Amino acid sequence: MNSKKNVNRWLVVVSIATIVSAIIIILPKTHVKPGMAVVIMGTSSSGKTSLIHELKKIYGKRYEYELLDSFLESYLPIHPFPEIQPELDEKSKEQVQENYMSALVDSFYDSVKKKTLKGKNVFVDIVPSLNDPENEQQQMLHALNGIKVVEILLYCPLDILESRVAKRNMNPEEQRYMLQAAAQYQILYKAEESDSEKVLDNSSTKSMKEIRRAAIKSFMEAAPSDVTKEQISEAEKANKDGYKQYIKQFKLDELSYVNIVPKIHYDLILDCRQTSAELAQAVVNFLKNVN
Repeated sequence: MNSKKNVNRWLVVVSIATIVSAIIIILPKTHVKPGMAVVIMGTSSSGKTSLIHELKKIYGKRYEYELLDSFLESYLPIHPFPEIQPELDEKSKEQVQENYMSALVDSFYDSVKKKTLKGKNVFVDIVPSLNDPENEQQQMLHALNGIKVVEILLYCPLDILESRVAKRNMNPEEQRYMLQAAAQYQILYKAEESDSEKVLDNSSTKSMKEIRRAAIKSFMEAAPSDVTKEQISEAEKANKDGYKQYIKQFKLDELSYVNIVPKIHYDLILDCRQTSAELAQAVVNFLKNVN
């Protein structure tokens, strides 16, 4: 991977705290209604790809694949991460970043819709790309207007994400930033606020603090050598502000343990502490009842 590409990837994590990666898999028409998009949302390293592999075993060999990693390989050289002028105020800088990621997401869902419009059913394996999951959900539904969409969330606790990222990073071809997964976790989840919310986990606030601080430290240490001082400064500020919001969002200075809930509604919620085979069977059972 060349230097420019390294910087582009690093800057996406700094500014939006997430990189989109997705795989699209076409289902046999005999199992689900043609033209349906089954969107599996989760953080990086939550187990979505393993789940997809299990679904492939169940649904047979009639598949097409479109990896968003491949999409980014062609998208980033044509649409590199924008150079943000230092004289811009913070709101303007955030707007530039949001506009870039919004355009990227629109391009991705356009490729999904083209397949569904041909009467094909599609599994979409994706991570959050915008800082507001409700806005992202609306953007997705708008982009897939006229298409039946089933939304599935694959939850994975921070400590398991940390372990999985460390394991993946033992392979030079599988390098990941834990900060990416931690920031995506912050985008998707919050502390419980009412009894009507679905509790996914009860987590130690001390552990949540330690994991986020370690993720920030390792991310900054991994900065490419040709990242500018200004970009380093921006990253440090973004990490500081993000950590403060993280503490507030999950009430980490108020509680010893916190109930974790999703920020928005999903049709089906899965837990990565189950095996991939068990998760796949849960998806299959759910889709049997989807019209």
